[in-house]
Amino acid sequence: MGRFLRTLPVETVPAYEKQPLPLVGVFSSYNNSPDCSIYDSDFNLVSRANQTNAGNAWATSGEIWSDYTGWNYTNGQVGSSSAGSYWIKATPCYSVDGHQLLRLSANGGMAMRQPDQMGSFMANFGVVVGPEGYRQPMSLWFSGTTLRQYTRGGFAQLDQLTTGLATASATTWAGANTNMRSAVGYHWVAGLLVLIEARDASCNYRAHIWKHPTAKLSGKPGELNQFILEAKAGSNGASYQYVDFSWNANGSTGYTESQYRMRVIPTKSGKIALVRFVPSNCSHMAVLTPGVGNTGTLDTNFTTVSCTTSYGIEQGSYYGMRHQITWDNQWVAAFAPYYYL
Repeated sequence: MGRFLRTLPVETVPAYEKQPLPLVGVFSSYNNSPDCSIYDSDFNLVSRANQTNAGNAWATSGEIWSDYTGWNYTNGQVGSSSAGSYWIKATPCYSVDGHQLLRLSANGGMAMRQPDQMGSFMANFGVVVGPEGYRQPMSLWFSGTTLRQYTRGGFAQLDQLTTGLATASATTWAGANTNMRSAVGYHWVAGLLVLIEARDASCNYRAHIWKHPTAKLSGKPGELNQFILEAKAGSNGASYQYVDFSWNANGSTGYTESQYRMRVIPTKSGKIALVRFVPSNCSHMAVLTPGVGNTGTLDTNFTTVSCTTSYGIEQGSYYGMRHQITWDNQWVAAFAPYYYL
């Protein structure tokens, strides 16, 4: 008797090809001499550049390069009430969306960015999980009742939800609290967009969850409206639900950072990972599992990483939680700056 073999379909990501492995920029500074080295994915040195105060006219006049700012030093500790004295401002300001202070090029060159201007954008960027090997084409921006897409790590607006999040055609909005920012995440393969709204100042939240099987977010004009409005209306196979939950732990109601910001990481399974920084207390994690209708469960039984004196977004746009994501889009790392070196 012969044997019959059936081949199961293999899930693939349509219309996208894996991109080359990215280059890695490593920057440091010592005695006002910023240095940038570019490595390939095997950590082979590709290029290196050093911007010293001598021989570069623009170096001494630029905000970050000035002899008087002291931002370039690494041979010292940050002050007790501010991160404004040393290069501590650089590392925490780097994320998957880019660097708040510097723009790095493949030849190792460094161009200065206006940090306060960039802070108003980068502090509001959320998490974008793309197909394997495909780097995110845009940055997803959320503040108050406004949702936008920007060029990746930049401030050129690509798209905006023109109806506003608090309108009935977009969400079932909880109330008038509009302090939430950056708490948004998108999973390209799962077609899942999640945004967290603060219902009050006591760490009670509402998760808005839109699913769309065909519309994709890539920065094209009008796609935010299509994705969200069709999901809320339940048209074209899309759907919407909201889940109310509470997450008051480790002194989280005492800081703007932990009241109104978190990393929102949708997963292919439909579960939603949440990572939050409570300044001077800890970084901790929870997983929200949506149920039927507007129900869900929140699991907080995960390792809590404790810390001491540290700062959140209430101290300025240089502070608070950031994130990185691996090239294959399988792992997201969330982190926050710490006072002690």
